[in-house]
Amino acid sequence: MTLVESAGKKARFMREVKRQMGLDNIEVIEGRAEAVDRPGGFDCLVARALGTLGMILDIGGHLLTPQGRLLAMKGTLPHEEIQALPAGWRVSAIEALQVPGLGAERHMVIVERDIGPRAATQGSSE
Repeated sequence: MTLVESAGKKARFMREVKRQMGLDNIEVIEGRAEAVDRPGGFDCLVARALGTLGMILDIGGHLLTPQGRLLAMKGTLPHEEIQALPAGWRVSAIEALQVPGLGAERHMVIVERDIGPRAATQGSSE
C-alpha cells in the first residue's frame, strides 16, 4: 500500500505509525499525487476531501491500472460531480456509509474506466 501525503507533518506521522506497527508493506510518499511517477501502477486509488470526482481523476487517474478503481468518500450524493465525470469514466457503484458518531450523510462513490457494457455491480444505487 502506498500513502501519498503532501503535508510534511502528516507524512511524518504516517511514517512513525508504519515504523511502530512494523508495517513493512506500507510506503509513505511525501508529496503531491500529481508528482507520483507510476502510471498504471495502482489497482485502487482512495481519496477523501481531495476535490471533485473529476479533479481527483485529473490528478490521479493516470496512476490506475486499466481495471483500476477510484474509491472517493463523499458527503451527500454528488449528482453534479457524477454528471460531470470526464469522458472514459463511469460510476460503477455508490455505497451509503454509516460513520459511527457522525449523523451526517456519507457515500463511497466507486469510479472506473468506461470500457463498455458490464453486469450491474451489487450494491449500486445508480
